[in-house]
Amino acid sequence: MQQLTLTLFMLAITNVCWAVSPIAGSKLFRSPDQISMQLSPDGKYVLTYDVRDEFRVLDLIDPQTGERLPLVKFKKNKPNLHINHYAWVDDDTIFVSLKKMWGFVEIDFSGDKPEGKWKKAKAKGYLIASLPEQDDQLLFAYTREVDREVMLIKTSPQKLIDNNVEGSIIFAKPLDDGLVYSYDEPSRTLLSVSLENEDLKFWYLKPDEKTWHSYLTLDKKINFRPIGFLDDNRLAVLTDQNLSRVSLVAFDIHTQELGEVLYQHSMYDLTSATLNEKGQGVRSISYLDHGVAKIEYQVLDQQKHIEKLNENFNGQNTYILETSRDNNYQIVGTFAADDPGHYYYYDKQKNQVKYLQSEYLDLDELTLTAAQTFTVETTQGVSVEGILTKPAVNANGVLLVFPHGGPVGIRDTALYNPEIQYLASRGYSILNVNFRGSAGFGKEFLESGKGQFGKVIEEDITAVVKQVQAEHNFQRMCSIGASYGGYSAVMLAIYHPQQYECVVSLFGIYDLPLLFNASNYRTLEESRKGIREVVGELDESLKEYSPFYFAEKLNAPILLMAGKEDKTSDFEQANRMKYRLNQLGKDVDFLFYDGVGHGHTSWYGDRHMFAYVDDFIRRKLDLPYASDENGMASHAEDLVAIADAFNFKDSVENDHAKAAKYYQKAAEAGENRAMFNLASYYHRGLEVVKSYPEAISWYQKSSDKGYAGASYRLGKLYHEGLIVAHDDDKSFEYFQIAQQQEHEYSELGIAHAKCLGAGTDKDFPGCIKGLFLTDKTDKEKNALDKDFFDERRNLVTSVSHDHDFNPQELGEFNDLLVDTYNLDTLNVYVDDIEFGLFAATNRKPVTTTRKRSTDPKVTEIPMQHGSVFGAKISFDSNDDMDVKWPRTMVKFKWTTPESIREYSEEYTSIVRLDEDINFRWEINRDYELIEGDWRLQILTMDNKVLFDKLFTTVAKQQTSEQAP
Repeated sequence: MQQLTLTLFMLAITNVCWAVSPIAGSKLFRSPDQISMQLSPDGKYVLTYDVRDEFRVLDLIDPQTGERLPLVKFKKNKPNLHINHYAWVDDDTIFVSLKKMWGFVEIDFSGDKPEGKWKKAKAKGYLIASLPEQDDQLLFAYTREVDREVMLIKTSPQKLIDNNVEGSIIFAKPLDDGLVYSYDEPSRTLLSVSLENEDLKFWYLKPDEKTWHSYLTLDKKINFRPIGFLDDNRLAVLTDQNLSRVSLVAFDIHTQELGEVLYQHSMYDLTSATLNEKGQGVRSISYLDHGVAKIEYQVLDQQKHIEKLNENFNGQNTYILETSRDNNYQIVGTFAADDPGHYYYYDKQKNQVKYLQSEYLDLDELTLTAAQTFTVETTQGVSVEGILTKPAVNANGVLLVFPHGGPVGIRDTALYNPEIQYLASRGYSILNVNFRGSAGFGKEFLESGKGQFGKVIEEDITAVVKQVQAEHNFQRMCSIGASYGGYSAVMLAIYHPQQYECVVSLFGIYDLPLLFNASNYRTLEESRKGIREVVGELDESLKEYSPFYFAEKLNAPILLMAGKEDKTSDFEQANRMKYRLNQLGKDVDFLFYDGVGHGHTSWYGDRHMFAYVDDFIRRKLDLPYASDENGMASHAEDLVAIADAFNFKDSVENDHAKAAKYYQKAAEAGENRAMFNLASYYHRGLEVVKSYPEAISWYQKSSDKGYAGASYRLGKLYHEGLIVAHDDDKSFEYFQIAQQQEHEYSELGIAHAKCLGAGTDKDFPGCIKGLFLTDKTDKEKNALDKDFFDERRNLVTSVSHDHDFNPQELGEFNDLLVDTYNLDTLNVYVDDIEFGLFAATNRKPVTTTRKRSTDPKVTEIPMQHGSVFGAKISFDSNDDMDVKWPRTMVKFKWTTPESIREYSEEYTSIVRLDEDINFRWEINRDYELIEGDWRLQILTMDNKVLFDKLFTTVAKQQTSEQAP
């Protein structure tokens, strides 16, 4: 046999890198760079769909040269531009469907390099099937504009681009009231569905036949989507009938019964699937993984050829993903626990492989942990598969027993799993068990797991654990699982209290009878039938296997994590279990996520969850953290993820005390943003004793570590001179550092300094260019976000209060204010005014026509919470303006008493001339309860004083004469 040659990228196979060290969660819990790829019909080129930078891109790879040729790209943050589907039509045409439009990429191969051109199609309708074996032809459901009737035609891309289908071939007669059509390519069968009253009727049309055959009628509320024929009698369908989520199931068209579950994901609904040639099973399944389309390929029935490939790929699992029209070229993928996916181009005639790309680019340089599969025979003589993922080095001696969810119809595999790799890289060994009820081991094995919650399933797991412990002798052991796995984790710890030292249950189940009654839907017979199928009959015996009813037997510390919107396990399961465990005085920790269902839909959620899981286990087992530089950085990232959730209003209840604790740990580990956030806590006195020197110290450390936000903050603080000595030289220096660190506002900070001549020479042209973006195009301005313009407004306010512009400069500055903020005039005067104590509360100016001052023209203010004082003013102008609601801008400043001068505030306000404007201060903070003078100044933008008044807070309200 000719020696198989691997060109390029042997590192993908040998994977020789540094020793295993904690891998950052952000590297593992993320979407792949490579989404999918297709081989051109002639096998000469590979089309890839990738995510790169800020774009979703279709590239063409020339396997002979390795050259990547961009075809089209779409911004990934534009939902309407997400690529829903793409397919080769022929060797030089690609069909592409976006959310709200579709078209073709035509490739010109006549030049030195292929070039792709996007052509939007004008025709209305949708693609039924590309026909790559027929040049320039496809099947299309065309909607006529005249009468909205649907035609099933074989036509060309150009006819659809031009919306001129004259001369196209009628492929088949459409159904009366047909809703949608699809094509099963392996059997060349057309599939459809029609609506009759409240029912859906399903049909198929065999090749070379003219008569549609109906095979099923269902209530339209039932989720049922045919994919294609498995054989002459069975269809593969996507359905959630009697299942917890949409799965791929075999359906007998004659008996009209659902049969074998071909594939069910442990968390996600399936969105599509493809089949091999009839009789050769499932080719691939697809689902949305954290909002990104994910394709999983199933083992193909080409075992002899696969074994030949495997011999030359060092025993890795090899899959044939795509085959050319003549069967001479293939795309081959390798996958394993320590290989998230590498793709190769295989020339069968030359027996030669060339590397294409990997699924996760930045994982190529890291060492992942391999998995070992083995079989254990239980005491009942049943063979059960175990999968052990054990770090080759740096193992911490802890075994995590990790049952899968389901429990029926799901299985664990020895393939890449970010959760497993995350834990393994932190030193844990992970044991997965395909207990009875798991998919992929025959119907009898699957059926034997039904109704076995807390019974043979946990017996199978325990048998595998026993053998693993005999061979490896782990010093410590915990259980962890999600959904049913969370239930099993608790039951294992109750059954074996001497072995399990901690428990982690994610989105778990604890009260089996509650499954039948958690919602109105669960009380319906159609729902209960599916639950009985897996759990067993609803009777008192279920309580004997429900840990909620014997929670006192749980001795190990437990972490409960759940989603408050969970409709699968139901959130009340976790909430009640937490209440019961607290009632019993058990060691229970919990995190309940807002807006989360039965698992996270964002990668951030997964990163936070497993960071907290690792932290919980280390706290309970008193485990040390990695001390190497890479390990400390990964640990610090975990701590920040935990702290952020407690600090920001995202998915868990805010707890600033916990946030401060985790930021402190992360800052001490050298994480620069944690240093910044810790500094802000000292700055505000939030959960720590307020200390300006400590705040400045941590801001400086964060800046030194490269965090641009800290550098920018220091630039502002040194200019303001409120919590640190005023130093414009340092201020400008930090703005420059922020610019080097690519802070998004740094140019604004530098422009601000140039406006005021603060730390640098006054540069009015530079001031104007930086603040008003006079050198940027409209497109560049539109790319900036709201936060940028909010900060620009703050700095414009600061400049308007502190500048020393000459009259000409001030005039130019004000003209730009008028243009930028759509003002009508800056020439205003006070038309009417009231000042003193007020009933309404709002320190910033608000428009009002109803609120009345309760004590006008009083300047002595009672020093008590709730005191509101200031002015209500209406403005007018002598300018002649032909607008309905004239707009102007004024500036105002509240100067607080000397001892709290750092809380003084400066604003500019855009106001309408026909309304009363309130300028008020409300005493609502303890530090404001002091005697002293509060000064309110209101000025025009060219510094004409409109109002200037002192208000004095006094410890006891006294009668005051009205001010003149």
